[in-house]
Amino acid sequence: MVRLAKYLNRNFSTMFFSLFLPLFSIASLIFFVKIVSITSVIKVNFFELIQLYLYVLPQILFYTIPIAFFASAVMTLSKLSYDYEMVVIFSLGIKPNKIAHIFGKTALLTTLTLLILSIGIIPQAKQMYKGFIIYKKAEAVFNIKPSEFGQKFGDWLLFIGGKKGENRFEDVILYNQKVMNKENFIVAKEALIVSNKEGLKFVLKNGRGYTYEKEKLTEIEFDMMTLNDLSVIQGKRYKNVIEYWFESVSNKTRAFDLSIFTLVSLFPAISVFFILAFGIINPRYEKNRTYLWIIATIVSFYTLSFVLSKQFPFYAILFILPLWIITGYILYFKRVKKRY
Repeated sequence: MVRLAKYLNRNFSTMFFSLFLPLFSIASLIFFVKIVSITSVIKVNFFELIQLYLYVLPQILFYTIPIAFFASAVMTLSKLSYDYEMVVIFSLGIKPNKIAHIFGKTALLTTLTLLILSIGIIPQAKQMYKGFIIYKKAEAVFNIKPSEFGQKFGDWLLFIGGKKGENRFEDVILYNQKVMNKENFIVAKEALIVSNKEGLKFVLKNGRGYTYEKEKLTEIEFDMMTLNDLSVIQGKRYKNVIEYWFESVSNKTRAFDLSIFTLVSLFPAISVFFILAFGIINPRYEKNRTYLWIIATIVSFYTLSFVLSKQFPFYAILFILPLWIITGYILYFKRVKKRY
């Protein structure tokens, strides 16, 4: 039994890494393109780009490991079946439930790894990613340069005529089309950027503000005006795992994340019967439809999990788990157990 376990695990490991590495590379490329796209908003150097990639690495692993595990497990048994090695194993008196036990251990270890990634690591990584972006945006505000176009303060487009000192500017022009769905235009002779616990503030002095709406232009004069950008402060307080997931009680998006993360993490453990049902084949009487079964199973599970988690976040887990295990066992019993 020990030798059989080593033999199956060795074949499974070879197949797993041959599938995991391409999937991991493709997923990394997709996420890396997404990361690079944010350089249009903030400036990052090469090491900061790597730092951002490390923040999304847990997500890449989470999305690739369960697919690679299921596909490689089915393909391992299928390959052994078509090489007539499974026939030899069964002829020695080894029952399918022994093979299920071997793959079950690996599946449980994979599920545990996925739960740690999804429930424990990914929430913290997401918060660190968001915090890094906010920090870089704030840094960009403090690096405002005179006579350059395309600079922003919050939702305001900003142009600076000159710099008078540390975070002090003159001849400031701001434009915003989002405030109350009106076109807003502000000019000020002086400006000062202030950062405190309430967020970033842009203090304008001696200026005029213009609002244009439906062919009506409104003008005001001011001695001092303060524009707030609270986005820099939002997200600075990092939540621990319990605080983060406790929000799922009132937050639908967080509830969906918790539901889908849990289901995908449990996918390897609850799919052991599917692995045996589609992997163990009689090469003399059955056609090789391994790839078709793999794709159909993965697509069915992910679609079912996504749709039900979206509509019934917590109930989806209670419904899908027994349904998937029972369905897998029925297929396993009809296709494998009663034959061998």
